[in-house]
Amino acid sequence: MYSIGVFSTGRGQGSRGLLRSLHNAIRSGHITAEISFVFSNRDQGEFETTDKFFDDIRGYGYPLITSSFRKYRTALRDDPQWRQKYELDALGLLESHKVDLCLLAGFLLWVPEMCQRYTMMNL
Repeated sequence: MYSIGVFSTGRGQGSRGLLRSLHNAIRSGHITAEISFVFSNRDQGEFETTDKFFDDIRGYGYPLITSSFRKYRTALRDDPQWRQKYELDALGLLESHKVDLCLLAGFLLWVPEMCQRYTMMNL
């Protein structure tokens, strides 16, 4: 079975629609795959639209992994390497999830190490 990871801020209807379509295609058997995780660079309570996206993810029963880049950036605002450190910490959160393909849906935080570790498609 093909394993998919999804990266999204969950900001817009497109992100929610993509996840819904992917979920429905898997459930109907049109795609032989599973969603291993959904990663968001926002935390619960940061944005109402993202919270709705999180509700969808939980409703589908997929593992939701979050790490707020805004909180991270604020905490390390004087460190010019904050992005690299954020990326490594996020990768640590994803370490136990094996995927064949990662889909980026409304995920604009480009992270070079993630691009080297995973096969990614930006939608």
